[in-house]
Amino acid sequence: MIVDDEYVILESANINQKSLAGSNDTEIDMGSYQPHHTWAAKKQHPQGQVYGYSMSLWAEQLGVLQKCYKDPETLECVNEVNNIDEDN
Repeated sequence: MIVDDEYVILESANINQKSLAGSNDTEIDMGSYQPHHTWAAKKQHPQGQVYGYSMSLWAEQLGVLQKCYKDPETLECVNEVNNIDEDN
């Protein structure tokens, strides 16, 4: 999960007999952020490595990197992703 392009949480999702038995957990989580690349520190959109990772995921999943992916909540971005979806 990536939060506001400044914090990333990576975790495993192991579903196997060992983890379902309840006595052993085989999951692991890791969280990371860059304190100098936050909304509060920059007073603008953070552009550290978490942001770079986020943009690389957009490009990998959609096959293209558009400027609108920086603000995925916008109608422009939603329309762009929907257009790519319809083409596939």
